[in-house]
This record gives sequence, structure tokens and C-alpha cells, in this order.
Amino acid sequence: MIKDQTFNGETYWWDSDYDPNTGKLAYKETHYIGDILEQNAAQQKEANNGFTPDRTMRMIGRIPVALTMDPDYKALPEVGKQLFLRWFLEQHPECRTVDKLLHVGANDGHILIK
Repeated sequence: MIKDQTFNGETYWWDSDYDPNTGKLAYKETHYIGDILEQNAAQQKEANNGFTPDRTMRMIGRIPVALTMDPDYKALPEVGKQLFLRWFLEQHPECRTVDKLLHVGANDGHILIK
């Protein structure tokens, strides 16, 4: 049985096979994220750098949903998840919707107002 479904821009295929002789069920899940990567590449070329028109929010990337379903990711504390996602986007620029991430630090010339 093969089933496909699209969720959040990703296409999934599920395939399962039951062997009555052994009583085992084999399950395979495949994710196709090529469309998302193409959209990310197009958004990287836009002049708004990921910001909404009123500049209140910024989308910096889209990651595969399967990554967030990983048990190791789910076990991380919230701060660890944020650090991991930032590291992931730095290591995989194809998942970013902006050309580069904005790093705000003490010596980079940016002013933060809280």
C-alpha cells in the first residue's frame, strides 16, 4: 500500500508490507522536500530579507518536519531546540529563506532596544 499526502509543503509517501509467514510488518516513510528547497531559494533572492511588510516578524527558514519528530530533538529543552535549529540553518543554507542569518552581538554594530 502506498499513500501520499502533502503537509506544510512537504510530500510524504507511506509504504507498508505485511509478511504473513513471519508475522512482520515493514513500514517505510519517505519525505520529498524539493519543492520547499526551491521556494527557499526564491525567497533568498527577495529584497525584504525575510521580514513581513510591517517588519514585525522575520521568517529565516523552513526545515523538514521529520527533523522535529526525531526523538533526540524532542528530548532537548526549549533553549536547546532553539540553538539546534539555528545551528541547523547555519549548516544547511538550502533550508534558509534569507541569504544570511542576522547575528546580533556586542561588537557587531547593532543596537538593541528593549
